[in-house]
Amino acid sequence: MLHKVVSLADITSANGKRIDRIFTSSSEFEGSRNNFEWPSKHHVSSGDFTVWRKTLEYMYPNEQLAQPLGSWILADPADWLEYWEWFATSDGQFLYFREGPSVWHRFL
Repeated sequence: MLHKVVSLADITSANGKRIDRIFTSSSEFEGSRNNFEWPSKHHVSSGDFTVWRKTLEYMYPNEQLAQPLGSWILADPADWLEYWEWFATSDGQFLYFREGPSVWHRFL
């Protein structure tokens, strides 16, 4: 968890066309691009940053995405039901999995 990344959108520029250069540098991003609470992590070495950077360079030459991301802000907050199969309650007590259009399984 070098940069607390969940998805590609967390490390791309605002227009979704390229990797934000802050994420290919040799230092940790101090901000956060998502609202998750992250656990404490082990010591991150310079080798960890090198692997991270080389992986991004291999996957996205010149920091360009072959297929730019589309709009990632939902028009209607309820639209997430159409796109997500898993979600957790805000208190973290339950995890839900959608098996079908109206079939949900709840896990403690």
